[in-house]
Amino acid sequence: MEEYKLISFGDLDGTLLSDSKEISERNRKALKTFKDKGHLFVPCSGRYSSFILKKISDLDVSEYIISDNGALVYNYLTKEKIYASSLDKDKLKLLLDFADEHKIGVVLNSFEKRFRNIHCDNTSIENIISLEDFKKFDDDIYQAVFITKNYDLALSLEEEINKHPEYKINYKSLNLLVKTSSLKEFVFDINNQEVSKGRGVKELLDYLNISKDNAIAIGDHYNDIPMFNEVGIRVAMANAYGILREKADLITDTNEDDGVAKILMAILKTIEKKS
Repeated sequence: MEEYKLISFGDLDGTLLSDSKEISERNRKALKTFKDKGHLFVPCSGRYSSFILKKISDLDVSEYIISDNGALVYNYLTKEKIYASSLDKDKLKLLLDFADEHKIGVVLNSFEKRFRNIHCDNTSIENIISLEDFKKFDDDIYQAVFITKNYDLALSLEEEINKHPEYKINYKSLNLLVKTSSLKEFVFDINNQEVSKGRGVKELLDYLNISKDNAIAIGDHYNDIPMFNEVGIRVAMANAYGILREKADLITDTNEDDGVAKILMAILKTIEKKS
């Protein structure tokens, strides 16, 4: 196994990706330079594995992916799963019944595949699964995403999810945190209780035998806080929520202004001065 000097874990949305969901040329060059210097960059996202793979597979900066808010850690070249926390299907069916009754959209993230129920209007997901099909569903599910356009129904859904202590809401739309209803749709990412980006980071650090002192985390959202808890250098984007900036050791520029590239190059420069 190749040895790395530093490992940087980076969120995607609001961090590595621009608002148009692209990786800028400056970020691309910085990630390549970081890798050429003997370091590793690993995407750590609430997104599903195939989305991450599509964004980073041509960069050649990492063979590892942490997806679904840390529920899945794997080598996308060999398909080796380093850590995988799948949802219990019998327990999940109770929430799927609630979603079906109230016509709530559901997306199920599996291994490089996604499935949706009949109430989800995301036609980019070709795999449609009914409750009846789910009873004999073979694929492991690492994250369930619930989507509704009704604010009051979103609050009821949150209450229903909280009745199941085995689950954790790893992400929900910010407007639900501040109790306002201005968004067009409300989203909940559901994982097992022990799952977080921090857990995914720790599992990969242990697997690669890298000290947390040599690990960097870069993020912008509150679901990046657990990632901060497992690394030695915590970096918040300028566009990050206040609680993340408060916990950060360093603050870089925004995702629209190549903040990832700027902080990685600054860290490399600091290393070169010390050597």
